[in-house]
Amino acid sequence: MMKKISFISGALIVVMLLLFLTGVLDFNNEIKKSIASGNKLYASKDYDTSLEVYRKALEKNSEDAILNYNSGQASYQLNNYEQAIEHYDKASDKVDKYLHQGNCSYKLADSSNDMNQKMESYNKALEIYKNGMVNFPSNVELKYNYELVKSKIDEMNKDNQNQQDNENQQDNKENQQDDNKNNQDGKNDQQDNKDNQENEDNKQGQQQDQDNQNNESGSEDKNKNENGEDENKEEEQESEQSKNKEGNQDEDKKNQQEQGEKSDEDKEDGSSMNKEDTSEGEQNDKDIMQVLQMLEKQEESSLKNNQQVKNSGKEEKYDW
Repeated sequence: MMKKISFISGALIVVMLLLFLTGVLDFNNEIKKSIASGNKLYASKDYDTSLEVYRKALEKNSEDAILNYNSGQASYQLNNYEQAIEHYDKASDKVDKYLHQGNCSYKLADSSNDMNQKMESYNKALEIYKNGMVNFPSNVELKYNYELVKSKIDEMNKDNQNQQDNENQQDNKENQQDDNKNNQDGKNDQQDNKDNQENEDNKQGQQQDQDNQNNESGSEDKNKNENGEDENKEEEQESEQSKNKEGNQDEDKKNQQEQGEKSDEDKEDGSSMNKEDTSEGEQNDKDIMQVLQMLEKQEESSLKNNQQVKNSGKEEKYDW
């Protein structure tokens, strides 16, 4: 009985093993069929359909190196470089893997307008080529692509440096213009200060001139006052001289009256005395002549004084 059971168990294992091996063989055959079908489509440049065939096969075995490499090739032809790079990562380690994966990064750099993204893609391509050169140092294509991308990076660095220098020069130019503007503003401020100072000096000069004019006007007024005082003094002197003249005239009249009275007395005496002495009459005549001469001199002196006053503008009061 035991032998019978063991025989059945062994038979089941063999059947299951046969089934497994058959399934594996069928699976591998299906993968091969997908690869063959996809390759035919790829050769006819029907890249979309070939990629679809590869993807369906990858759903059963996502790590298959051949399916990933072929999917990378189809994606590359469709310009889907990022997807191609992902498929190349799972491909077999060979020269074409590094060449095509590096080329995808190179294509991404050329198609990008963002300078930072461009530089990043170039550096990634350079790293892929470098890894390929380490694994396959005798490959000429990897070296060529490495040098080409390196020259692109050096050119970009040079352009960036030139751009930075130009920006610095522009900044320096703008700063210089700002400095010149500030200097010009400073000069304008100095000119304004100078103009303001000149205006202030002019105002002070005008004020000083005005003060000088006021002082001169005050001096003239003072001189006029002094002249007025002198004129008043002259008027007082003239008034005093006039009074003296009147007094002299009164005195002369009085003397004349006295002389007349005396003469009358003499006449009376003469008439009463019958003209006693003729010599005494002659003496009286001499005295009269002296009085007349004295009056004439006083009159001339008064005319001189009046002429001097008349010329001073006091005609109405002193004009004869």
